[in-house]
Amino acid sequence: MKEVALRAILFDFDGTIVDSERVYEDIFKKWMWEKHISFALQDKINAAIVPGLTWEDCFQVVMNVTKKKFDVSQARDEVTRRIEQYILDVGLPLKPGVRAAIEQLSPRYQLAIVSSSPAKVVERALRHHQIDQYFTHRTTREDITYPKPHPEPYLYTLQALQIKPEAAIAIEDSLPGAQSAAAAGIFVYVWPDQYFKPEQFADFAKVVYSFDEIIRDVLWPQWALAHIAIPRIP
Repeated sequence: MKEVALRAILFDFDGTIVDSERVYEDIFKKWMWEKHISFALQDKINAAIVPGLTWEDCFQVVMNVTKKKFDVSQARDEVTRRIEQYILDVGLPLKPGVRAAIEQLSPRYQLAIVSSSPAKVVERALRHHQIDQYFTHRTTREDITYPKPHPEPYLYTLQALQIKPEAAIAIEDSLPGAQSAAAAGIFVYVWPDQYFKPEQFADFAKVVYSFDEIIRDVLWPQWALAHIAIPRIP
């Protein structure tokens, strides 16, 4: 088989680079409490929200459940400011092994971020951990019209890097994110968030449980990437 010339590693951000989901949950719960949303309705809202959704999606769920209308953009900006402040005060923890993986991969491949989070949050977290210099490109919520699971975030990134889908791999933690990358024709590694089951990714992604597994594939590519089929969403 013809060997694939791997040129870029595309990282999801929340849940892949930073372990942010629990922090976001706490900030979101506080926002709902301040808006006088009952605990019963909060339970319904939380049941309908999974990792990988944009803040716009989350606030749309709130409106659907509570039957109340509010300014989604204003709510998103308010929560974003709180996240930025949290990063300044405390910082979002890195996922285990991600710094070592970034440092090993960056000399050989272009690294990029493909995120549905606002640019301010992504940049502040990267600078906080002093890893911003490793990423040659960031795609964030402001760059796209259709967020994950639509393929646009990954297609936009491929265009920005001027590479074909087969020259990249994506690293994700959520079903919407993995579907987005696969729909763009990119080989996907998934270190699944606890909300998702491995079998949900079986048809279009490779499930891993550490960055070391990915490192073994991409740094020893003579037997790895040359012999894997690019998974596609049916």
